[in-house]
Amino acid sequence: MGYAAYWQLWWANPVSYTLANGLITLSVPLTGDQWSSVFGAFGSDPAAAAAFADSLANVNGIGVTFGGGCFFGHGVNVSGGPATFQLLSYSVF
Repeated sequence: MGYAAYWQLWWANPVSYTLANGLITLSVPLTGDQWSSVFGAFGSDPAAAAAFADSLANVNGIGVTFGGGCFFGHGVNVSGGPATFQLLSYSVF
């Protein structure tokens, strides 16, 4: 992946959820202040705004990652017992 392609990778931020029992719904507006790049720049930052706008205008894929701390896509783990994670629905509109 070339350097420019990394400006096409965005994660919802600061919206997050700590895994716990129950059902939840996360909803994140497609505005630059709610998404950060792989470099940590928010889409509303002047240096990143054009890249964020370009990504919105030219979507070529959408995915979901799960992680914690400062690494959004590095997995989820459980300590102290069993767990089941189910993604029941995913939609973009």
